[in-house]
Amino acid sequence: MVNKKIEVTKNNILKKFYNRWYEGWTRCHIIKHYLILWSTLSRVLMLFTTVVGYWSYVHYSIALATVMLLCSFALLLVEFKNSNKKVIEKPFCREEQCVSKTNNCFLKEIKLNKEYKDSGYKIIGFGNRFSIYSKYINRNLSSDKKYRYNLDIVSFKAPKESLKCLPSILSYRAKKKRSILYNNKKIRLCADMFKTPTNELNLQFTDYFSGECTNDASCNYYKHPNKIKNIFSGHDLFIEKNKGDSFLLNLSDSNNHCANRIGAQTLALTTDGYIIILHQSGRAAYSKNKLVPSGSGSADKKDLKGTKGDLKKFIINIMERELIQECGLKKTENPIKKTKIIGFSRTLQRGGKPEFFGFSKLNVDSNVINPPNDERIFFKEKEKNVSRISISEFAHHMNNGIPKNIWAFAEKIISNALEKENKKEKEMASTALLLNLIFLIEYLNDKCVQIKKY
Repeated sequence: MVNKKIEVTKNNILKKFYNRWYEGWTRCHIIKHYLILWSTLSRVLMLFTTVVGYWSYVHYSIALATVMLLCSFALLLVEFKNSNKKVIEKPFCREEQCVSKTNNCFLKEIKLNKEYKDSGYKIIGFGNRFSIYSKYINRNLSSDKKYRYNLDIVSFKAPKESLKCLPSILSYRAKKKRSILYNNKKIRLCADMFKTPTNELNLQFTDYFSGECTNDASCNYYKHPNKIKNIFSGHDLFIEKNKGDSFLLNLSDSNNHCANRIGAQTLALTTDGYIIILHQSGRAAYSKNKLVPSGSGSADKKDLKGTKGDLKKFIINIMERELIQECGLKKTENPIKKTKIIGFSRTLQRGGKPEFFGFSKLNVDSNVINPPNDERIFFKEKEKNVSRISISEFAHHMNNGIPKNIWAFAEKIISNALEKENKKEKEMASTALLLNLIFLIEYLNDKCVQIKKY
């Protein structure tokens, strides 16, 4: 949680919004001060009457203290009543999905520059979901090759055009999620995973709100309600136009104005031979009502602890933290045996956001997996929130050969697992889950390793 107000001077509406938002999440401190104030005054009055010896006035002081206590409770009720009201002013801009002249989805027209092509990157996708990845980079990440990072002290700031729409974006997110959003500190990747002699990457601090108004706004136009002119177009944040073609900007490019928070996902293998996948509810921030990996999230400042510049250790910290948190594992019982990084991609529908993927072997069986109470609102009901892919069934699919359409192959493995569990709802697998499964298939195929012997 950031303890600083975000200063906005150009627009009074924005300033009022930020101040009210700040007061909203500090309401707990205000309530605490009320209680301390009234209880202290009551005790001082009672002590004064006792010390002076006016015993007849003790009853009056007790009555006064009671009145003060009731007043404090009334103030508390007012605070909670106000907390349930909308703290965000009426959105002054609206969002529309970006479309191209020839396609309903402009992502289909994005091309890769020479640097990406030389490093073996290609675009993979299904429907309107697209990502880029390189088998060469994935092999390096899964090998013993070391990667280092340099942390920049200067924090990333979102461009002014996207900050203008931040109140409207947060209003929509908070309404869908039905909870308070906190502007937590995050870590962004501002260097590209290319074929380079030096394996040092630059990291930089950013925050949650910067990602909301850049990466997660990259597929939308933002307009004034009564005006035709755009406030800004989301695709301009990560795409460069050159001779009529749209090229994906490098993470290190100064024209790339996305926060590019580092994401990490991992699939977990239990001791009884199952790969765990989770079912998210409609209240999740991303991949609503979709199937997701065993653990997924973004890099926090605390994940840097103990890494000493080791990028792989930093990424594994994110994966294992999210895995323990979302699967309800107990950290004190050492539930994770090992975690391997198996892939990297950039998700185009989220502004080319960088994502790392892993595979974790657990020291517990599948019956222990159960999202905790504080995470359960983001997942389905207890009986429906966890599904399992049998490794014997997985190995059977692998032995039959990997087809060219590996995306459809991954979907088939997931659908077969759900059919065996008699799941009635037909939920779509998230992009993160499909990519994680694809990278696992390619990793096992390249290393000629059977999943049972992992």
